[in-house]
Amino acid sequence: MTRHDYSLEELGDITPFENYTTAIRAIVTRKKYDGQLEMFLNPRYHWSKVQQKRQQLPENEFAILVNNFVELIRKDPNAGKNKIKRYVMKLKKQLDEHTLNPNTARNRLKPIKAMLRANEIDFSWYLIDRMMPRETKSSDRAYTRTEIQKMIIHCEDITDKMIIIGFSCAHE
Repeated sequence: MTRHDYSLEELGDITPFENYTTAIRAIVTRKKYDGQLEMFLNPRYHWSKVQQKRQQLPENEFAILVNNFVELIRKDPNAGKNKIKRYVMKLKKQLDEHTLNPNTARNRLKPIKAMLRANEIDFSWYLIDRMMPRETKSSDRAYTRTEIQKMIIHCEDITDKMIIIGFSCAHE
């Protein structure tokens, strides 16, 4: 049995981006988080295009943004915290303009929290969480029997009828 001595250079450092990507297990979650994280990290991101299909940054450019932010917050925690506060202020502006739901605004912070946790950066979210509005409860209601009957009458396909009946049973 031979003994191997590895230098740090041979092993290579794990980048903050690699930490972030390996911390998120689900592919769907990763795609959502990447898009929301890009809104936060990319200074060229156009807020007016939020509702349109997003032109995703190439992964190497996105990795650079993640790595740079993690390095910034490690070197100067106040600068990192200020960037997050500015982002929250932009979110609040969208809330005031009624272009963003309060529940969605809170979800926009989740990828930032995941990125910092994955890179073992302790961060106090108290003040930032206090800046965010409270989540709202939905005012949705279940369909009435009459409304369900009207929907079934207008269905052309038995599959559509079964879907409506199936979903209406779940609410009762």
